Amino acid sequence: MLNMLIILARLLKILRLWPVVQYLVLSELFISIAAFFLKRNLKPLYGKISKSKRNILVFNCERWMVDLKVLHDTGKVNLFDFKNSYITFLSIFFKDSGKEKKIGDDKTPDHKEKNYYYKVIDDKVLQNREKKFIFATKILSKLKNKLNISAALNCSFWYFIDQEWLKASEYIGINTIVIFKEYTTIDDKGSSDRLKNINGFVFQ
Repeated sequence: MLNMLIILARLLKILRLWPVVQYLVLSELFISIAAFFLKRNLKPLYGKISKSKRNILVFNCERWMVDLKVLHDTGKVNLFDFKNSYITFLSIFFKDSGKEKKIGDDKTPDHKEKNYYYKVIDDKVLQNREKKFIFATKILSKLKNKLNISAALNCSFWYFIDQEWLKASEYIGINTIVIFKEYTTIDDKGSSDRLKNINGFVFQ
């Protein structure tokens, strides 16, 4: 299904209909439908939702389940899985297939190159990132109000596909925190201690 949508997106770009698609995606109607779908499908990672706990949005949960279980066991949070598949799908609408010029180089940058995301200066790419940020801001604002989101967690700030979502989260006043999985999983005791220490900062 996702591959079919990607092919359709390329076809729309060839037909020069992409600006129309982006306009519709950024419309209040589409935003409301997307927010409704996400609210219905955001599931707690562990057990049932408790109204006495803070609601936390989690990115890339599959990469750091052990750490999230430790955080869940503090008994203070409901952890909601913002699936990577949602971000991957929604990014289709804001991805430019042209060259991504970077600082000091007219060639297309290697996406595996460290920090390439921050070196891109291509106007079309930057415009698409801005549209993606606006979209993420609108979606997360609705989810924040509907689910009373207190914070957003990720296990790294190097995942380029998450950048606009994390910026949008911070922009609308959701505490946005990165807990590096490489840092927390040195040993079980260290992981537990470090995760519990963020309670006073995030969930007070």
